[in-house]
Amino acid sequence: MAKRNAPKKNVKKPQKTKPVEDWGGIAIIGGVRRPPPTTWDGVVARLAASLADMRGGDFLIVSAKHGNIYVQFAAQGDEMRVEAASNTYLDEGHRLSPAVRKRMLGYGWHAPWVRPKGYTGPPKESPNYHRDFVVPLPHQKIAECAVETLRDVYGIQEPAELQYEGFTKPAPTSKTSGN
Repeated sequence: MAKRNAPKKNVKKPQKTKPVEDWGGIAIIGGVRRPPPTTWDGVVARLAASLADMRGGDFLIVSAKHGNIYVQFAAQGDEMRVEAASNTYLDEGHRLSPAVRKRMLGYGWHAPWVRPKGYTGPPKESPNYHRDFVVPLPHQKIAECAVETLRDVYGIQEPAELQYEGFTKPAPTSKTSGN
């Protein structure tokens, strides 16, 4: 689940199909308008509520307004895949040092897959840090991990530095022949 790379040809763009509320950087899917959170505890609470609202095919990306720093969430039936930017996608000024990469593993993230020299096949796993959760989804724990990562690993200082993008992957279209 690589983040916002060059669009592929003949791929439908994901559609925003649910009501989305922007709340000062992060949004709630299907939520009621509320003042934006101004504390990290407020971000955790609002993010946990957003994650609880997600259904299969829903995607949520919480990112820094500047740089390619992000944590993204993909609801997949009874599971949720959560990914955080790795050095593959981080710009030069935000690359993670070996000590910080070790801290990511301490937060429970799985290491990103690295393409071996000479390998030309598809990736065998995500090139991002990733975690998989199954139902019952621990929304609070997922939100806390995401916020700790954004704040303590990537150095986001205030909730106002974050932005949100949410969408639902369109259902596959079936071709029918007229008889």
